[in-house]
Amino acid sequence: MHSSKDDYMRLGNAHANLNELDKAQAAFEKAAELDPSGGEAYFNIGNVYVLRGDLHKCIEFYQKANDNGFKDVELFVNQAGVYQSLGENNQAVKYLTKAIKAAPLRSDFRLQKAAMFISMDKPNEALETLEELQKAIPNTTESYGMQAQIYCGMNRHDKALEVVSAALVRFTNDVFLHFVKIRILVDCKKFDEAKNEIAEVKTSEFYSHIASDVAAQEAVIYSEENNLQEAAKALTWALKYEDDFVDEQTRYLLMNLYASQKDYDLALEHAMVLENTKSNSAFCISAMYYIPHILKVQNKAEEADSRFKNLCVYLRKLSVSYPDFYEAYFYRMLAHKELGETEKALELENFLKGVEANAQ
Repeated sequence: MHSSKDDYMRLGNAHANLNELDKAQAAFEKAAELDPSGGEAYFNIGNVYVLRGDLHKCIEFYQKANDNGFKDVELFVNQAGVYQSLGENNQAVKYLTKAIKAAPLRSDFRLQKAAMFISMDKPNEALETLEELQKAIPNTTESYGMQAQIYCGMNRHDKALEVVSAALVRFTNDVFLHFVKIRILVDCKKFDEAKNEIAEVKTSEFYSHIASDVAAQEAVIYSEENNLQEAAKALTWALKYEDDFVDEQTRYLLMNLYASQKDYDLALEHAMVLENTKSNSAFCISAMYYIPHILKVQNKAEEADSRFKNLCVYLRKLSVSYPDFYEAYFYRMLAHKELGETEKALELENFLKGVEANAQ
């Protein structure tokens, strides 16, 4: 009994699911031999190259799939993602546009296209994309929040408030739109209006979804009013929504707030919680630096220096695994300074200056 193209396609998918990439590719290549004018097998070979990390080879096979009549929306979306990873944003937009034409009722494609335009510093194009989305699928609430935030980035805060307020008339219970409005009001320093909005959204059954972000905005308001006690109270209140996860943003803000007030015991308490997450997030790494920094202030120099040395080793390994994680270089530089290792600190400082210059 001879195996068919479909048999090899199923076999290839099974191997791919088991991360057996060589076997998956061999099966898909056999399917392509049996159906050389069909594009699906080439598409799957391209997907294997994505899993291998060979994006240029992936594009070659995606193009073969396209040339052989495979016009599936998944192909266009994958092509967009690959081009975005390669930094070829114009090509990414091109294929997202094709995906939208193939599936006009998929709001996520239009949102992704708008986000691409934002990353390309093309706010007008992003706004146009969102307006098209709102005409096609009016109930996509995310589009209104994104639209308002774009206007904020253009310093058109009045327009941003107009957009989000109009959306909230239609989508009264959408807590994320409420949060966007709160942030805009805080940016405009309309603190009394922001407080009223916060009081209203706290009554929502879905408030826990945005509690951490709202608490951060409350902390900004009270800090601007030089009321650090209320800022700490707002952040601490948000921690009751932690449940089975650590609210890293709120813990980080509390750590810095208490450190600025020289309440080092409380600052250390929140820093320890962040360190114990072992998440390697920017919040976690900052806590790993601030723990020995606080210990040094508390005249525990020996323990502090030991932690700083361990931190340098840890962050060096982390930056090898994640070379684009610049916080690892930054806090390693600070740790070397704390240890009096001036040359090592200067080397990292110059590296970070070079990264900043290249980004401009």
